[in-house]
Amino acid sequence: MNSNAISTRQLCFILAFFLPVNKLAILPSVLAKYAGNDLLIAALLPLVLQGGVIFGLLWLMQKREQTLFELIEEKFGNTVARVCYFILAVYFAFSALLPLAEHKIYIEYIMYDSLPSLLIFLPFFFFSAYAAAKGLNSTGRAADVGMPLFLFSLPILLFMAIASADFTSLLPVGRTPFGDILQGSTSILSWCSEGAWLLLFLGNVKLERRFLLKTSLSYVFGALILLVFLAIFYGIFSTVAINESFAVAKIARYYNALKTLGRVDYLFIYILSLLQLFALTVPLQLSVQSLKKCFNSDMVSLFSLIVNGAILAVIILTAQSFPVLERVINGYLFPVFLVFANLIPLLCLLFAIKKKPKRKDSSV
Repeated sequence: MNSNAISTRQLCFILAFFLPVNKLAILPSVLAKYAGNDLLIAALLPLVLQGGVIFGLLWLMQKREQTLFELIEEKFGNTVARVCYFILAVYFAFSALLPLAEHKIYIEYIMYDSLPSLLIFLPFFFFSAYAAAKGLNSTGRAADVGMPLFLFSLPILLFMAIASADFTSLLPVGRTPFGDILQGSTSILSWCSEGAWLLLFLGNVKLERRFLLKTSLSYVFGALILLVFLAIFYGIFSTVAINESFAVAKIARYYNALKTLGRVDYLFIYILSLLQLFALTVPLQLSVQSLKKCFNSDMVSLFSLIVNGAILAVIILTAQSFPVLERVINGYLFPVFLVFANLIPLLCLLFAIKKKPKRKDSSV
């Protein structure tokens, strides 16, 4: 096991805390737009698909303690492995684009009274460039920091919000046509694509006792947190939920104690935002690590500057047209996520089949 490996505990934290937090801003209103009160069903379909992919890769991780590069190289050769890692680097950078553009607008919405300069989000890329230049073990350390940030933010916000929710708004279940539910599911595939992250963690996790059980339950925990959030969200906003983007900054504002204490919920929203920033750096880190392996080079700082610089340029260019960016990625490019976050990881399970050793000729 190399020095870049993370622990089982850290992988559990990534699955339980990083995966749900960046699905809380725009995803709920997108689901409400297509699926209405059946948004839980629309969310469950991609979550189950992603869960199957993640479980399969966790099983492969336990079955073959090799990196994806080593598995491809063993089967198809070094050149193919390098090409695959270059394609993965491009995909990971692309998958980070919409969440980062979304989070930029989210930060502007909750932290500023007037629209700030485009450069207000620039410090994130200094942080991201530094983090991406480190190894995967820095992702593990970020997950350790993320655990208390999660526990002191989202559960408290949900507690504040739950009393204001009318869960009868979710009834009757199944009222929405299945075609609309399916459209809602495909429209959030870009937010449910983290299964591909585990491709780079193959062979880079220190396996512990009951590894598969611990990591699988961690993913289930994160998925349930998201479903609870969606239920509370629709229970509060109901038929106007479609217009409530950035819901995570709004669901606790009806808590009775806030009339006396003021908007103390913003304290927990800010803590959650910090956790979201850690989670946003992960695909950029994976992109840089893929380039490092592809070119067999230690110039990770250069790769980090290239990846982060390219994403920053696109975000600046599309700053005034986020709805178009979201519609293009989620409306037209969702097959990219089906392929890279679902089909390719499932095909990687074939690496579990080891070559049978050739029989030695026993004849004299």
